[in-house]
Amino acid sequence: MAYLNTWILIGAAGLIGTVALFFATSGVRWWPWLVTVIRLLPLVVLTTPAPVPAHPDQLAPAFIVLLFEGLFQSEGAPGQAAAILIAVSAGFLLLVSLIHWRRRSVTDSAPDPA
Repeated sequence: MAYLNTWILIGAAGLIGTVALFFATSGVRWWPWLVTVIRLLPLVVLTTPAPVPAHPDQLAPAFIVLLFEGLFQSEGAPGQAAAILIAVSAGFLLLVSLIHWRRRSVTDSAPDPA
């Protein structure tokens, strides 16, 4: 039960970070793609799971595993966590790019109301 509660707390922290960045960037009018990436990045980074090398049946946030294994373990194995975080981040950037491209192409091809 504590494991589930921990992931609920991690998800809540990601949502709080996303909402905070949404309000912090609400006045920004340049580069809507970049603003969307900045707004959603905490949710993506905080909630991406990775297996813990010492406990393969347990998952933890990939950035925590990456930092802990890379900085605090003398013979740590941060490679898998780094690969997962990079793959998920790349997929996220691709998805945001496709959504913005699609939205812009639909807006640009709309008939002129005048």
